[in-house]
Amino acid sequence: MLAEASHNSDSISYGIYVDSQPAGLISIIDPRILEAEDEYFQKDHLYIWRVMIDHRFQGNGLGEQAIHFGKQYAALVGLNGVSLTTMDLEKGNALPFYQKLGFKPTGRRLDDEIELIFSSNQQHAEET
Repeated sequence: MLAEASHNSDSISYGIYVDSQPAGLISIIDPRILEAEDEYFQKDHLYIWRVMIDHRFQGNGLGEQAIHFGKQYAALVGLNGVSLTTMDLEKGNALPFYQKLGFKPTGRRLDDEIELIFSSNQQHAEET
C-alpha cells in the first residue's frame, strides 16, 4: 500500500492507524502546487489520489473518515472541495460509497474512471 503511494512525487500520503496498527492511507494532491498546470485535476479542488483500507479493517468507517479528512484538509488550505476518480465499471466498485458521501459525477472520464466532485458550497447547502 505505502509503496504504491510513494511512486507519486506530487502526492502527500497520510497513514491511517487503529491501535497503533497500520490500517490504510489517504494520498492527496493539491493541484496548485504542481509544477505545470494539469487538466486532469480540478484546479480549485483537492484531488484524492488514493484511499486504501486494509481488508482486515474495512467496514469500520475508516474510509468515510479518510474522505472527511480530505474535505477538511481542502477547506483548511482554501480549496473549494475535493475531486477523485473511481473504477465505476468494475464489479463491487466504490461509486455508491462516494455518492453516499455527497460526491457527484462531473461527466468526465479520466483513464477509464469516472470523475467525481464534492464542492464545499454543496456541503453548506446540505447543512442548512
